[in-house]
Amino acid sequence: MAAAPLLGVWIYDAETATTWANETFAELYSLDGDGVRQGIPRAQFIRRLHPADADRVVSRFDVAIAKAGFFSESYQLRSNDGSGRFILEQGDHLRRGGRTIFCGTSVELDHSQFTELGRGNSSLDKMADHCLTARKIAEQMDLKVERHLLDMTLMEVARKLAAATKRKLRDWH
Repeated sequence: MAAAPLLGVWIYDAETATTWANETFAELYSLDGDGVRQGIPRAQFIRRLHPADADRVVSRFDVAIAKAGFFSESYQLRSNDGSGRFILEQGDHLRRGGRTIFCGTSVELDHSQFTELGRGNSSLDKMADHCLTARKIAEQMDLKVERHLLDMTLMEVARKLAAATKRKLRDWH
C-alpha cells in the first residue's frame, strides 16, 4: 500500500507577505517548523521553488492576490539535500477587515501524477502565460478596459485549469 501523500496547510497575509503553516508544510518545503508556525516571509518560500517554475508560480500567485481569486498551481520544490518534490498547491482568498488573506493546501505528488497534471493543460497554461504578459503591457500603458478584459479571461482560464486538475485528482482516487 502506498504511503499517504503529505498535505501541508497554510495561511498567507497579502498585506504583510507572511505565511503561517503546519508542520507538514514545513517538511514539504524544508523549512523550520517553529518558523512557519510563527510566520515566515514570502521570500523564504520563494527560495524553495525550482528555478524553472519560480517566475510562473510567483506571477500567478500575484494575479490571484491582485484579484482576490482562486490559485491552483503544480510545481517543483528544491530540498536542502538537492532533491526535488512535486507539489500541487491550491488556495482561495478571504477578506478580513479590508485585508486579503489566502488559505490553502500544498500536497505532494508523485512524478506520474505531476506529469499527468501537466498533460492536457498545456494550451490553457500557454494561454494564461500570454494573458499575463498582455496584462502587464496593458497595465504599463494604463489601458484600463483591456486590463479588465484580460483579468476576466485569466479568471476563466484559472477556473478551467482548476476544474481539469480536480477531475484528474478525482480520477486518481
